[in-house]
Amino acid sequence: MKTATFILIIFVLFTNETNIDNPIYQSTDIGIKAHAFAKEVLKENLRSDTLQLESHPKESQFFEIFSHENLQTIITYSNKNYPKKSRPRYYEHFTLIVFKYLNSGAASRSFDQLVKNSKYGVRDLQSLDEQQAEKTEKIATYAKYGGLITQQDNLILALVETCQSTPIGGNWKDYEDKFLSKISNNDMELEVLNANCGMDRFILEKRKTKNR
Repeated sequence: MKTATFILIIFVLFTNETNIDNPIYQSTDIGIKAHAFAKEVLKENLRSDTLQLESHPKESQFFEIFSHENLQTIITYSNKNYPKKSRPRYYEHFTLIVFKYLNSGAASRSFDQLVKNSKYGVRDLQSLDEQQAEKTEKIATYAKYGGLITQQDNLILALVETCQSTPIGGNWKDYEDKFLSKISNNDMELEVLNANCGMDRFILEKRKTKNR
């Protein structure tokens, strides 16, 4: 199968803990809550990078499954001790990834497109056209680790999971519930794309947040 080429370059604008007074978060309460969740999970090991996308050749990996239309910045959270000798690059290196779009409409369109592209799995590849098959393969690459993706306001938030234990112990379902409760009001129903270890796609679900 011929693989289409995606081009972009990622510039790291700053490293170290993100200040919640930074303009990136001034317009959205959700961003501040996401930062608070990452800080609670990672504590003194919190590493936060803000990435800017520009149109120069470079492979992007996980970021490619999201629409880049009206995408302004990507804020990543990871453990500063993992990996120890290089910058975080691969999906499993991150704890939380926040995609900031120009407005809520742009974020909603990106999430809806990801929902559409997640309808198929690797067993469907033979029946798909080349473009859709490539999208399906990319999504399957990351769904196999597990993860939870949701859209709130002008942000898409991707909670990274692995086939190992959670960063704070316990099971992944409880970890997901903790995250969703942290970024939302109590007793809200949220749409999420969810995958468990070994799956080949993200499944659209409705999840009700719990009291914190």
